Formats: sequence, C-alpha cells, structure tokens
Amino acid sequence: MNAAGRRGFVLPLVILVGVLAATTIAVALQRFSVQQGMVQRQINEYHRHHDMLGAKAVIRFWVTKQQDMSKVASDTRPAHRFSLPGGMRVTLYVSDGQGTVKGDFDDEASPERRRQFEEFFYRLPAGRSDLVRRTGPPEVCVNSAPREVLAALRPNDAGLAGLLMQARERRRLDAGSFRQTLERANVRQEEINDIMRLVVYEPALWKLTVEAELDGERRTFTALVEPRQAEPALHEWRELRRRADGGGAGQTLRPYPNSRDNRNL
Repeated sequence: MNAAGRRGFVLPLVILVGVLAATTIAVALQRFSVQQGMVQRQINEYHRHHDMLGAKAVIRFWVTKQQDMSKVASDTRPAHRFSLPGGMRVTLYVSDGQGTVKGDFDDEASPERRRQFEEFFYRLPAGRSDLVRRTGPPEVCVNSAPREVLAALRPNDAGLAGLLMQARERRRLDAGSFRQTLERANVRQEEINDIMRLVVYEPALWKLTVEAELDGERRTFTALVEPRQAEPALHEWRELRRRADGGGAGQTLRPYPNSRDNRNL
C-alpha cells in the first residue's frame, strides 16, 4: 500500500476514534451531572429532615405550655406560627383528634370492653383508613366524629347518625343530650348504656396539622397528641401527599398487626 493509500485509511480511523472519545466524554459528563443532581437532592432532603426534627421539638415544647387545647383549636385559625433558624416557616393548626375509631385493642384489659370496641371497629365501612387511628383513648368523641363513625355506634341503624348530627348542630352534645337523642331514636335502655361506653364528649386527643414552608416548597403533615401526658409525644406523624391521579391529598397507613383481618385499613 502506497503512502496516499495509508493516509486515506488512517484518516477515517482517526475520525472514528475522535467520535468515540467525544461520545464517551459526553456520556461521562452526563452521568456526572445526574450523580451530582442526586447528591444535591439527598443533601436537600437531609436538611429538610433535620429542619422537621427541629419543628417537632418546638411543637412538643409548645404543647407542654398549653393549659387548655380547646382554646386554641380551630380548623381555620392557626394556633401558632414560628420560624426555624434554617429559614423554615411553620404554621400549626389544632383540632379534635378523637373523632376516629381506634384500631388497636391490645391495651384493653377488660375482655368485655375489648369485644365492644372491636365490634364498633368492624362496623366501619371497609377500606376507610381515614376513619381509623392507632393511638389514644379507645372512646370516640361524638362532637367531632364523622357520619360514618356515628353510624357504626349501633348495628344496622344509619339513621342514628343523622339524628346525632342534627342534635350537635343545635348545641354541643353532652351525656344528657346524647342519651336523650338515643331515647328519641327508640334505642333500648340496655343498648343505650352500651353505646355510651363507646363515646366521650370532650377530646383528650388532638390532631395537629403542620404546614411547613422552605424555599418556596410547602409540605403538610399531621399528627396526634395527648397533651395531658407528662412528655407529650407526636403520634402517627405523616406527610399528606398529592395523589398521582390528581384527586387530592392522600396518606398511607400501615395495617395494625393484631387486628383480625385489617379489612378497614
């Protein structure tokens, strides 16, 4: 092969090697960029996580200072606002947290009470995890319980829920007005006594809704708290996330390990 022929063979080879080198460098740079983005997201999430730990500590301290949570409870008016050193702004709302049904009965010492609350629990509509909680007293507060929970107080009597909701619209229910409403619904006296063991009229468990904003990103969390405890703990802390189908916020609950079949969860 003469010199011209060799040059004609080497030139395409050089071009091919250059293309391969450029492609390799481009892929490496792209991979580095992706990895750098992943690392930055992990760092940001680390900062957010520790900011939320700080927010929890402030919230627990605030709860210990409250003499009467009912005075700050409101679905629309914030109970407290505060800012963290890292720039996170937190808005806290307080509402009745005892309107849902407890789904874990392991701490019930009385077999009869356990049976009553289990039957109450299994009368709830299937698949309604939003009506169930893990912690707190087993009794339900009738002044905040949704219609589906009120309907489960008595077997096969959905009409009772409507009567109770009408009664509490007129004035807040207490033991006397609750009993009168059951009597007007023609509930037998023995059954009235059983139903009244399932309920309270003022909550000992409160729901906290926490709106946290940092760098233009807003996240919403919920938790349950019993302020009468010496060291109040935030139970069932979870983030409300937008559902993939665009149908609003959703949350995931783990099933209770000791419930019979977890059909409501």
